[in-house]
Amino acid sequence: MLDGRTKHFGRSGKMCGDTFQKEFLEWTYRRFEIDKLCGSNLLHCPACSQEMHAIGVDGNRKQYRFRKASGVEKGFYDGVFLAKDDDVSSFVKHVHTKTNHALNMYRGEIYAYAMYLQKELSSAGTVGFFCCDVACKYWLYLQKVVQACPELEELLKMHPLLSVMHAKVHEWSCELKWGGRNHPGAGNTTREEVEQVNSFISRAAVTTKYMSKTVWTDIITLLAMGWNERKFANMDHMLAKRYVKNVKRLKEETSLLEEKQAELDINDTVLQEWVAEVQQWHEGTVCNSHLAIKRAIFDRLMLVNRLQEEERILGQEMKRHWGSLQRAAGTLEALSQQLQDQSNAVELSEGGREEWLSLPPEEKIE
Repeated sequence: MLDGRTKHFGRSGKMCGDTFQKEFLEWTYRRFEIDKLCGSNLLHCPACSQEMHAIGVDGNRKQYRFRKASGVEKGFYDGVFLAKDDDVSSFVKHVHTKTNHALNMYRGEIYAYAMYLQKELSSAGTVGFFCCDVACKYWLYLQKVVQACPELEELLKMHPLLSVMHAKVHEWSCELKWGGRNHPGAGNTTREEVEQVNSFISRAAVTTKYMSKTVWTDIITLLAMGWNERKFANMDHMLAKRYVKNVKRLKEETSLLEEKQAELDINDTVLQEWVAEVQQWHEGTVCNSHLAIKRAIFDRLMLVNRLQEEERILGQEMKRHWGSLQRAAGTLEALSQQLQDQSNAVELSEGGREEWLSLPPEEKIE
């Protein structure tokens, strides 16, 4: 493909793929450093980075082939998006040492990876909810680890949630306790956003599975930042669209709930009694009768409550996004003023500018 583009643009000679790849990664890393100097970070969401409503942890692929990789040099983006292997290994070793290996090592090691990500993500700002496909099992593990590692106690301040798709395949008692639809303040997010990113990154697996660990790390980081860049560029339209859809759906679901109440001939007081009965059933007290009907009305009421919360959450995210745009505009104005002041300080006369332009390139650099 590279040779074809060389001929298409009228150039001659053969282009080395390895050299081209290295130069491309160097160029992208320089752009990354320039963006950092300008106050731009594609790994921090402008709408929720400081006060994150929820974070999610999920796996994609197990890289068994990297176990045998020896003498691997560091990539340009080492530790930027993907965590450093040494940091993860030391954390897992620390947890296993503190717990005296009282846990199932196979299962415990996997949960320790999720706990490492939870710890790192929570350090960036306040987090309300923690989403995981097996939150019902992971949270019990975390509680045991915190008893041996009190420094991780802050992680328990989050509220654990099951992702929507996986909650449906758990027992209903488990879904009722851990499902996000039934937790006050959770909103109406799907909690499957990590799956969306993994699906996008996995498209490159046909190529990345042949790469070395160093290049693989850099390419995966570039793909993640590319995903975020497109998301940031469309953030205003996306938030506005989600808000409009949420308001429309809230009206529809509220109307359906009222119709269901009229059909069953129950008022708000009876409705709250049914909700309490369903919650007591989860705690061990079985409802007297009509459990299926009470569950249906319970689910519909929970959906209406979550949609009301989602409206408030979206309003906060739009406000934070607007604030990030104002800060970016202020940073851009300050940089422009700085460049203008520097250009005024070295401003040349007309004759001096013509003399400078007539110099050979090597003397200009000097």
